Amino acid sequence: MEKPTPKTSNWRSPTTPYGLTLILVLFSLCLAISVLTPPFQSPDEDMHLKRAYLLAHGQIWLETPAGKPTGGEINQGLLQYAESFEKIPFHAERKLSANELYEAGQVRWQNTTVFSPISGPNYYFPLIYTPQAIGIGLGEALDLSVHTSYQLAKFAALLATCFLIYWALSLYQFSAASLALFILPMSLFQIGSASLDGIAHALSLVVIALFLKVSHEKEKAPIWITVVLPIVIALLATSRMHVLPLILFLFLAYRYTKNISYRWSGFGVLLFSLTWILASLRTVVDIRVRSSLAPSEILIFYLTHPIALVEVLWNTLSNPVILKSYATSFIGVLGWLDASLPKDQYIVLGGLLVLLFLSSITLRVNTLDRSAQWALLLCAFISMAIVMASLLISWTPHPAKTILGVQGRYFFIPVLLIAVAFTQGLEIRQLKPALRQTSSLLLLALLSFTSLAFTSQLLLQRYYFMAEQSTILSGPLSWSAPLSPKEPITVFLSPHQAERPALLRGLSIFVGAPNGTKDVRGKAELIMRTSSGSAVSIPFVYTAENSPAYIALSIPQGPYIAGSLNAIEGAGLQVQEVKSADGKAQTCLVYELSDGSRRYTPGCP
Repeated sequence: MEKPTPKTSNWRSPTTPYGLTLILVLFSLCLAISVLTPPFQSPDEDMHLKRAYLLAHGQIWLETPAGKPTGGEINQGLLQYAESFEKIPFHAERKLSANELYEAGQVRWQNTTVFSPISGPNYYFPLIYTPQAIGIGLGEALDLSVHTSYQLAKFAALLATCFLIYWALSLYQFSAASLALFILPMSLFQIGSASLDGIAHALSLVVIALFLKVSHEKEKAPIWITVVLPIVIALLATSRMHVLPLILFLFLAYRYTKNISYRWSGFGVLLFSLTWILASLRTVVDIRVRSSLAPSEILIFYLTHPIALVEVLWNTLSNPVILKSYATSFIGVLGWLDASLPKDQYIVLGGLLVLLFLSSITLRVNTLDRSAQWALLLCAFISMAIVMASLLISWTPHPAKTILGVQGRYFFIPVLLIAVAFTQGLEIRQLKPALRQTSSLLLLALLSFTSLAFTSQLLLQRYYFMAEQSTILSGPLSWSAPLSPKEPITVFLSPHQAERPALLRGLSIFVGAPNGTKDVRGKAELIMRTSSGSAVSIPFVYTAENSPAYIALSIPQGPYIAGSLNAIEGAGLQVQEVKSADGKAQTCLVYELSDGSRRYTPGCP
């Protein structure tokens, strides 16, 4: 019979060997992923590094020149280095060559600066970028190459993240399910970059550990927590607005300890955070969103029109495609959301995560005060609501039908709060842990190796491996003859697909209208033929309003070697083609293979 967990079990700090083992594993995983990832391939990583660069030069508040977006004076060497990699995002067919990496590594710091826009992090209070600022500032001061300075910034952020997580583990013994969130592909990828996610997520773990320590020890809690906890919450709340509810922890800490410092610091952090956020919303100019209203004006609109807000939320949360995107991007859609894992791998990782939660879950964690447990849940759900609201007012064009720009990784901290509220700590000190604890450890180890394998394989395919050995397509892009009932369009597949057909289950075709015509619309069919001579027909509707763009079509899975477009109703549609040096044409296509991976026609948009 399994012995009950002692009430103080989660307060036994990990012994040095075990605690270091956990951190060393995480550090090794993230370092491996960091080495495989080219610079600036995390979403907005270039903007994060600009923010860190300005902090290294003592600039807290950004500039907003008349008629320009918010930004700051950035060293031209850093901008030149970033330009070396700006053509990779959103172009999955482009791979890095040794020459490109070498040339980027030769870029040096310059003696001149130029104003550069900063989108996204322009809303954040920048002190949370201190590790990256130290790394890049040190590299510039020592006159190292920009590439080496960038690597120092990434390494400093990784070290800071691992230190913060180890500190949190020394304060509270978290469950295997909670730790598993840090080793999902999305987490490994972000922690290994110069972006903010790694440090922000580690700081959230520290906040939770400090709060639970106060809730457990009450009047006996160390006095230094009265200083550290407000500072950490303030750093988080002004850089991750959706964690504003964590300020509630300070008021609950006052209830537990009767120390008036917690209550006053709670009001102070709340006032500082709201002042910074509102000032940013009023003054920051973000060129990425074209809207006639400022974020503050959109916020006032929805506060005064609650029915419109409910409609937008319902349209978003009732859409299964959107919910699926949240789940996959929480586990890991890497790069600039242009590197997805195969479907089967999402199922494997999701299954392991569910098993870890089942091995750790308990409705009543016997080391948590009941009010602390409810506080964790309340903060989690309010945080999710703020995520949706903030993207609605700052990213989604107004008026909105659904909320745009929400990524699954934005829900990391809310999910972490829920995991801590309902899972039992990992008893890593026991020489003979219980069966449930042993299962959790084994599942955690399995998830670590699986996540590393899947992530590294995806990064190699995305950034380094060419889809096939073929003649380089170097000719100009051109449009086919317009589609008509008498003139079908031949869909030229890649030579590799024609000779060694892979099983396809989807095909996206880049289509457009002649000379920008706006009245081209109609119905056509895609005919796909297999090596055995069989053919399938996939009808679709097209309109020039959505062109030029890729039309994504699902096709019955099969080894197709040829295709064509036939007109059913209407005419005028064109497809884009690119020619190789020998004059052979290929249609601009995106191939979706049977395992969920994709292939692209080189040289196409």
